[in-house]
Amino acid sequence: MSLRIKLALMFLSIAIIPLLFVNAIIFHNYKESIEASRISALRDIAAYKASKIEEFFADMEKFMRIAQGAHVIIKNFPVLNRLASNPDDPDFIAAREMIDPPIQNMQLSIGLVDIMLVRPEGKIVYSSNSEHKHKDYGKILSDFNNDVFQRGRARIHFSHIFINRMNHDRPGMLVSAPVIDSGNKFIGAVVFEVDIELIYRMILDQTGLGNTGETLLVKKDNGNVLYLTPLRFEPDAAFKKKLRIGDEIGIPAQESLQGKAGAGISTDYRGEKIVSAWRPIPAMGWGLVAKIDAKEAFSDVVKLQQLAMTILLIVALLSGIMAYSVAKSISDPIQKLSEGANIIGSGNLDFKVGTAHKDEIGQLSRAFDKMVFDLKTTTASRDFERRRFHEILDALPAYVVLIDKNYYVPFANHYFESRFGKSGGKRCYEYLFNKSEPCENCETFTVMKTNKPHRWEWLGPDGRNYDVYDFPFTDSDGSRMLLEMGIDITEMKIARAELQKHRDHLEELVGQRTSQLESANKDVLRKVEEIGNANKELERFNKAMVDRELRMVELKSRINELSEKLGGPAPYNVFERKV
Repeated sequence: MSLRIKLALMFLSIAIIPLLFVNAIIFHNYKESIEASRISALRDIAAYKASKIEEFFADMEKFMRIAQGAHVIIKNFPVLNRLASNPDDPDFIAAREMIDPPIQNMQLSIGLVDIMLVRPEGKIVYSSNSEHKHKDYGKILSDFNNDVFQRGRARIHFSHIFINRMNHDRPGMLVSAPVIDSGNKFIGAVVFEVDIELIYRMILDQTGLGNTGETLLVKKDNGNVLYLTPLRFEPDAAFKKKLRIGDEIGIPAQESLQGKAGAGISTDYRGEKIVSAWRPIPAMGWGLVAKIDAKEAFSDVVKLQQLAMTILLIVALLSGIMAYSVAKSISDPIQKLSEGANIIGSGNLDFKVGTAHKDEIGQLSRAFDKMVFDLKTTTASRDFERRRFHEILDALPAYVVLIDKNYYVPFANHYFESRFGKSGGKRCYEYLFNKSEPCENCETFTVMKTNKPHRWEWLGPDGRNYDVYDFPFTDSDGSRMLLEMGIDITEMKIARAELQKHRDHLEELVGQRTSQLESANKDVLRKVEEIGNANKELERFNKAMVDRELRMVELKSRINELSEKLGGPAPYNVFERKV
């Protein structure tokens, strides 16, 4: 990946990442706010409608108590019961006419379909609705309504909602209560026939619920949830659609029938994700749920997300263009520097990369040119010192050779090559001894094992004797090598042998002539003189050897100086050398 792309991506990240972070925080907070707002609105709708339903039935109960204790009913109900078999009796008609004004007035003011008086055996003896007066008279309430009547004998009772065939198939309900005469005797029941279309209109009112919201009423029915009202997406579901309690759908309805109030996100009867609020209506054993599809409820969140993504894309595009431009302005000069560095690295130290720009890149290019000039000067100085060092090594009266761990000879001075020839890329044992494998006992490689200097004596392939010094050496790349210096001591060994020979000869002469010492005094003196001369010769030879050793010390000192100038360690310890 090029520097330009890296810089562009870095600048783009600097621009985008904080924006992403801020957008994420804003979106998260806004989403939570919208969710809380929607849930709060649904709670309010559910609470409002539940309170209205409770108020409706509280009013029904209040009106029922008024009717239950009405004097006109308590006074005339026994007459109706007594003359039920003869409704044309003047007393029966008079009693009914006494009841009609206040009861019919109550019917109209409350908005009831009918107010009925029912005898203890369940027969209807009075209807305030003129249309029902003759149709219902003397009839016994059906099994369903009779159950309402039986329950109403003990207390005020509200029936379940049903479709009232007598009222144009509108939803209805019966409310019943016992009537007790002045002797505390049960004389029958008052039954309200209630049209609950008002409740249905309020429940089906979709104000504040958008295009997918609805409010519904439910009740328990043999372990199931029964829907009492038409559903927005299933208009014929009232009294027909059921969900089994315990299913994973319709949780709000199930919760409301368990007497729990709450709100949240769940799945409705269609399997759609919804936001809902639910409340129980304990007086009726009902549950009320106000809900709206999550997609619609959170549509503002989706719009905000789309807007945020659009803004983010626009910012990303503009940031990308700006980042690429800035990256290009930085990378182009650096690329030119890189190209110049490659040219200089190939050996052209006269190439210039400096520019007239006054920014940091321009300063860097001019500093680079200065560095190249300094490098050129240093390289020239280094090459000079290297040549000088090689000249010194070639002038030494001893061989100097570098050997790596693989037995190759990367360097040998003139003395070595004049004695043993050039290596030609061969290993030392190949061209010195014409072997295919390293020598079994290679004294030279002892330093590779001990990492300490080693001195030994070697009879070379040229038949000469060498005093050899081996030193561990580390190359500039960190590889291990050894430096070996060998001094030809063949003449010295011959001279020492000759000296020993003379000494042996003298001792033999002294032994032969001991007995003739006095007689051969002159010969002895002559021989003593010869011995003295020999001693002088020996002293001269020893002095020559000492001078040679001093020259070696001086040579090593110069090698140390050259090595330090080249930036390497001194290979010789002139004053403390371990042999």
